Amino acid sequence: VHVSKEINLVKQAVAAQVDGIILVPYSPTALIAPAKEAEKAGIPVIATDSSLNSGAKTFIAVDDVKAAEAVAKYAADFVHDQGQYAIIDYNLSTTSGRQRRKGFETEMKQIPGMKFAGLQISHSLVQTALHETTAMLERNPKINVIFGANDRSALGVAEAVKRLGLQNKVCVVGFDADLGEINYIKSGVIKASALQSPVTMGEWGVKALRQVWAGKTLPAYEPLPFHIVTYKNYGTPKAIAAIQQYLLKYKG
Repeated sequence: VHVSKEINLVKQAVAAQVDGIILVPYSPTALIAPAKEAEKAGIPVIATDSSLNSGAKTFIAVDDVKAAEAVAKYAADFVHDQGQYAIIDYNLSTTSGRQRRKGFETEMKQIPGMKFAGLQISHSLVQTALHETTAMLERNPKINVIFGANDRSALGVAEAVKRLGLQNKVCVVGFDADLGEINYIKSGVIKASALQSPVTMGEWGVKALRQVWAGKTLPAYEPLPFHIVTYKNYGTPKAIAAIQQYLLKYKG
């Protein structure tokens, strides 16, 4: 449903003869044809957050693999490199969804004491993530690390762990943040989360369009910074600056 809606939105933009499109591709392949329709019409496409296999002038995003590796390392260190980990991903259609899982698994596979306990897909629904996490933990009490691969997934994981009273046993780590997730970080239910730079992403997207309009050639990929916010460092200036990318009025 999301892919078809996004395809239609791109087609509508092309029909409206817009000057440029900044796109978060829900699929790296399904959006190629509409992106090339835009290109044929002289409308540049800038891909952000999730990549597009072809048809975009550039791709602007955090390196999801590296960010997920960093949060996995934090979680493994937290449980002293011993235990079982599970992943609640939000989808496997976008490159970001796949790469976050890949990064987390890649880091965990390098640690002999950490064993994979399962994967579930939340479809970015908090309630789905909550039910999946609850079922996992009831079925396997040895799980001591759970990664929620986006904010909706992490919120569901955190709520499940809180309701089960396992916040001192299960290390919950996430990706992205909204006010709810930050509150879970403050209370210690979520131990850490990899935060992107969404405001910067939008700014760079507009800047990229201007450069294309000026006739400049862009690099294939523009990496954005990320920051690991934890239940211990959320009040530091760097953490507050990262959180403010999501919550512009956040003061700490």
